[in-house]
Amino acid sequence: MKKHETTVNGLEEQIIALYAKGMSTRDIEEHMKDLYGIDVSPAMVSKVTDKIMPMVGMAMPTA
Repeated sequence: MKKHETTVNGLEEQIIALYAKGMSTRDIEEHMKDLYGIDVSPAMVSKVTDKIMPMVGMAMPTA
């Protein structure tokens, strides 16, 4: 296990959960700053959410 791996994964999970609830990347950035006191750029949020987009597409039913 790499140093800080659990922390990064936990942060990614938080970002994904907030995004799944419909929060924008800017809202997530502000939320993380307000609640946890950490700076998360909108670019980082987008990078995390972009990683899951292929999985979301596979989970969506086709018409």
